[in-house]
Amino acid sequence: DRHIVGVEVRKNVVEVLQKRIDVAGLKNVHLIHGNAQIALEDVVPDQSIPRCFVFHPDPWFKKSHHKRRVINPKFLNILSQKMTKKGLLYLSTDVQPLWEGMLETITESGLFTPIETPEFWENHYKTNWQRWSVEDQRTSYFGTFECQN
Repeated sequence: DRHIVGVEVRKNVVEVLQKRIDVAGLKNVHLIHGNAQIALEDVVPDQSIPRCFVFHPDPWFKKSHHKRRVINPKFLNILSQKMTKKGLLYLSTDVQPLWEGMLETITESGLFTPIETPEFWENHYKTNWQRWSVEDQRTSYFGTFECQN
C-alpha cells in the first residue's frame, strides 16, 4: 500500500536492483538512476514524502570532496520542501567523521530535529551495509530527524 522510490548514482547497482524487483514482481518499488538532490528537485512534488532514508552514504573523506556528500545544506533545504508535515529523515553510517558532519549540517540547517525511534532501528533497519558493519565490528551511527516545515 506504499510506493518506494530509490535513487542511486551507480548504474550497475540500479540494474541489479531492478532485476531483483522484476523477479519479485514488485509493482510499488521504483528506481531512479541519478543524483538524489536533482531527482528531488525535478521529480518529487512538494510536501509528498513522509519518510526519507539515507543509509551509509559515500563519506567522501577528502575535505575538498565534502561538498559531494548527500547530506548538505542544499539537499536538506530541498528535502524539507518535499517532506510532509512532521516527515521523518532516517540516517545511518559506520563512519564517525561522516556522522559528525551530517549531525553538524542538520543542526546548522534548523530544518530537522532529532527524535527517538528505537522501534524502527531495532526491528526494521536491515541493510547489507549494516550487516557488514556488524561483521566487521564497526560502530554504527544512526538517527531519526523530524522535518520542521
